[in-house]
Amino acid sequence: MSQQQLITVYIRPGDPDCIATTKALSAAGLEYVIVDLSAPGVSIPSGREFRVGQLPLVTVGAALWGGYRPDKIAIVAAINRRPKHRAPVDPEDGLDCDSCQ
Repeated sequence: MSQQQLITVYIRPGDPDCIATTKALSAAGLEYVIVDLSAPGVSIPSGREFRVGQLPLVTVGAALWGGYRPDKIAIVAAINRRPKHRAPVDPEDGLDCDSCQ
């Protein structure tokens, strides 16, 4: 599998959409970073223009969305399940490539 893009989830603890989103990401086998917006001094980064009014705010690379979006989570999971090599691998070719085996 290719390297997964960084997923960051900005949450408010106890929010149903935040809980559903993190559960769905975990169920899809995706790794993510949680940013608790209720923690002192924590806020949504000002370096990007976020025009999403619903939590959680989820960023995946340059993409972002707000709210519980199982459709978006499914897309991210599918992208991260793509095989790294599409050509058949010959284990007897002597290349001894761990990523190809």
